[in-house]
Amino acid sequence: MSDVIVHIPFFYNEKRLDYLHTQLGVYAQLNEIKTVFVYTNDIKLTQQLLTFQKVEVISYPYRKNFFFHQWKYLEKVHRHTEYFLFNFLRMRSFYLAIKLPWMERSINPYYITWEHRLVIPEHIHESSFQLYNEDDVLWSAETLRWIINRYNELFDAGFHLSCLRIETDVDGTTWYSDMVDLPKNLININGHDYALLNEPTYSAGWLYNSGFLKQHLKSDVYRMRFSDYDLREKAGIGFHDTKMLYFKGVLVPIMKSGEKWKINPICHVHHLPNNYIHDARFCNIQAHHEFSLTSK
Repeated sequence: MSDVIVHIPFFYNEKRLDYLHTQLGVYAQLNEIKTVFVYTNDIKLTQQLLTFQKVEVISYPYRKNFFFHQWKYLEKVHRHTEYFLFNFLRMRSFYLAIKLPWMERSINPYYITWEHRLVIPEHIHESSFQLYNEDDVLWSAETLRWIINRYNELFDAGFHLSCLRIETDVDGTTWYSDMVDLPKNLININGHDYALLNEPTYSAGWLYNSGFLKQHLKSDVYRMRFSDYDLREKAGIGFHDTKMLYFKGVLVPIMKSGEKWKINPICHVHHLPNNYIHDARFCNIQAHHEFSLTSK
């Protein structure tokens, strides 16, 4: 049986605690989950999470500051300094020990989403898979087990197997949070059908086998030395942007619907806030939309 170590960043927000608790409740019941690391800025959260099995909480002195509200504008100018700030100016042991107030005011607290990149190497030999997941995205037990079982089959063929975030509106209609256009190409691997995504679809998390990550721990992508994504999103896109060239493409499972196809809901992960529903940039494709595919 494959085992998984999970990594969840959680910048403390009481309104989001229910999302985190929901995730941890699922993971606690899964034999496949070995450990769940929760990265937070609130040491009190450690006590709150003791009721959940398999959870280890690591706290950091990040806090809300000027950057918390303004970084989305500033990082477009200073993106080239991100890695420098995280790995040099921050100076882990020095900063964490002394906690200089000016440094707390100078470091974007959303770097908490990068902390798992420093922890994974310490545990890379302890599990078959590493799963990074934002605090508001729920993987069901069925989805996690399915993707683990199919992962190596696609990986050996050079593809990445992905999940898709979904949201549900007040009428109960399910929408894809991030997918902006329908797949066009059909890929068959070992008798299983998949759709090739036209563009890498952000799903606020990823699952890779530990062997793959071990090979790339010193790569620019692992160290977040790449552009086209904002600071938090860099952590969530992983290695499967098409420009990164680690995979031939990103696949999702599909199922027949008459003469057409639709995406198999086994790959759906729920974006719990459902807060993209009314944003014109997101949620434009219904989850059970039918489409045609061409074999590739």
